[in-house]
Amino acid sequence: MNDTIEDFLDNDNIRLAAMFIAGALFGAVAGSAAALLTAPQSGKATRKLIMRRGAALRDQALDTVDEAREQARRAVTSARGETRRAGHKVQQKAQELQDRSQELLERVKS
Repeated sequence: MNDTIEDFLDNDNIRLAAMFIAGALFGAVAGSAAALLTAPQSGKATRKLIMRRGAALRDQALDTVDEAREQARRAVTSARGETRRAGHKVQQKAQELQDRSQELLERVKS
């Protein structure tokens, strides 16, 4: 199956999770910026703090992206399995209907 990101994001749960992750990252960045701007430190100390927190936020963001990617992979795998199972059920029902129709047709002919 060739799923595009748009197809994948059509799932409301995935879209909500992505929005939550984006909001959490934005909140973390905004909170860090506010803390740094109100901190009574020298410029050099503030720059060091910004570098450390920036690196920590980058690492946290990468971890969050990796986790979201894994959850998305599991969701797509699950959806593919469900689609496959539903397709098999439809094929079985169609075959049953075809067999039953054939039986009824033979009864009508005899």
